[in-house]
Amino acid sequence: MLALDKVRLQALITTGTDMEKRYVKKLQPLLEDRHLLIATILLGNALCTEILPEILDDMLGEVIAIILCVSVVVVGCEVIPQALMIKSGLKICASLSWFVWTLIYCSFIITWPLARLLDCILGKDHIDYYSRDELKELIQLHGSEDYKPNLHQPQLEQKENVDIFKQQATTYAGSVHSLQKIISKTQIHQKDANPMLTYDEVNIIEGIFAIHKMQVRQVHKPIDQVFMIEYNTILTPESYESIYQHGYSRIPIYFKDRQNIMGVLLTKQLIKQDPDEPIPVSKLEISPRIPLIPENSSLAQALKEFEKGTAHIAAVVGEKNFRIVGIVTLEDVLEQLLQEEIYDESDARRAYGKKK
Repeated sequence: MLALDKVRLQALITTGTDMEKRYVKKLQPLLEDRHLLIATILLGNALCTEILPEILDDMLGEVIAIILCVSVVVVGCEVIPQALMIKSGLKICASLSWFVWTLIYCSFIITWPLARLLDCILGKDHIDYYSRDELKELIQLHGSEDYKPNLHQPQLEQKENVDIFKQQATTYAGSVHSLQKIISKTQIHQKDANPMLTYDEVNIIEGIFAIHKMQVRQVHKPIDQVFMIEYNTILTPESYESIYQHGYSRIPIYFKDRQNIMGVLLTKQLIKQDPDEPIPVSKLEISPRIPLIPENSSLAQALKEFEKGTAHIAAVVGEKNFRIVGIVTLEDVLEQLLQEEIYDESDARRAYGKKK
């Protein structure tokens, strides 16, 4: 009973079965004053180890009494209870809670002062929560070992003689058949649910802990490597082709100096434009809402900034000179959260273009 983890008991209150919840509700009042529980159990144990030899000595003799006492204490009070508690500790403790309450009432005059003395010396009992590193290691221990790296590799390799966008096209009937297979596999997986965490679940949980430690400077793209367009640029067919090849949905717009970012151009606006008719960037609608994030900020802070909904791209400001040193996107943060690269159609298109 003393080895029961309060954190686990609190978790069982909300996530356990109905039976486990009943067990926890029986034990929680007992564990509220752990020092009183310790004093009561140890006092009872001490009385048993002292009284039992005296009784057996008069009945069976000194040698047999010693052998029986040692056997009863070691086997009956240590080995067997410890073995039972490993698998059914919660159930056994709950079923014996009435007996422990009886001991508390019978020995209250002695154990209560001892418990209060322990409070003065050691402090009141409190819950020891896990640190982030401990939780991370705990999650890894609960992870399954069926991860196959080849299943998580991006499907960017394409055949040279096949159009990338037509390669994966299927007929309607084939799509329905594939969907039926997926649903069937999902139902089988749900029936044979494994209590162990999957690779993806472990990755995401670890990513949650990681973004609190990682700083923006570790993931941002340096300003000199960012694809940007000058405010006074006139878009020509070559410009449209360059924008298409880069595949970005948002492009930073600067005025004269790359450090002077005016805002962000949403490339979906270009759908309405005729590529054969040159048009200045200044004539397009440029969103001025681009947040500034210090490079020493954590990724969790950056995620909070993106959650405001003002933009999916932010300028990273240097810690010393307060100049823009790079760009960070919501995708950069999510990749660290998922612990994997996020690939889209433009990534596949660029990979196919490189092969050609």
